[in-house]
Amino acid sequence: MHLCIINCYMIRKSYLFLLLFMLFVELMAAFFDASKTRVLNTWRVLNLFEMLLLIGWVMYDTNKNKSYYSQLANQLSILIIVGFVFSFMGGVINNHLIDLTFILKNQSILSAIPFSIAHILYIRSYYLLSQNPQNTTNYFITDMKRLRIISLIVWPIFVFALWKILIPSTAPVVIKYICLGYAFMVSLMALTSFWVYNAWGSRGIMVTIGGIIFLVSDCVFGYFLMQGPNVPILAAHFVWITYYIAQLCIAQTPFVPSTSKKCL
Repeated sequence: MHLCIINCYMIRKSYLFLLLFMLFVELMAAFFDASKTRVLNTWRVLNLFEMLLLIGWVMYDTNKNKSYYSQLANQLSILIIVGFVFSFMGGVINNHLIDLTFILKNQSILSAIPFSIAHILYIRSYYLLSQNPQNTTNYFITDMKRLRIISLIVWPIFVFALWKILIPSTAPVVIKYICLGYAFMVSLMALTSFWVYNAWGSRGIMVTIGGIIFLVSDCVFGYFLMQGPNVPILAAHFVWITYYIAQLCIAQTPFVPSTSKKCL
């Protein structure tokens, strides 16, 4: 068992280093692409490869240490992995690696569908974590039920405020309602990520940070997307970098309730 814990620690550290290295490569791409007018297809493929690495990280870690993790941790890993797969599908659409312009000219808006499914899975995982609170000192609100009620009251107000700011009144009706539906999903995902910190304290802080960054990334992406199908080069890199950081934080979700603290 001791050897397994050491291997788990070393593998996770090595994989995390690789993921951070990919993020560094993305930052360098943003720097060298600054003078260009479009993102090269090479970087589009690289972006998707980063998500595949994340999927592989969670899958390998969970399978390797299945017997040392709680039933909840194993359940969360399935939700997060499937969520990442749908996020990957959304990335394929956003990066125009398949042509869906015959459905909608600004095809990136169609990525709202797989990303919404991913958010539903993230929300489910956050709800499960909030049902098993372990924190006793760092609560925002001591009553989880009260926190959920407050979140659900704030949720529609926040969504309509964002929608009003980011979506121009001249946008086609179909696009308006697709964006509104997605805004509900990503906002609820960000709000429920606070439940994790509330329930688990510092062990859940990375998940909450991931939810916030994901929302910020999508707001920036949505703003520029409404200006036209071609997002400015630096904005595109900012969106992807923040998106990747957010997913890296969300990838910590299955490890929050890990029964082996040395594997955290």
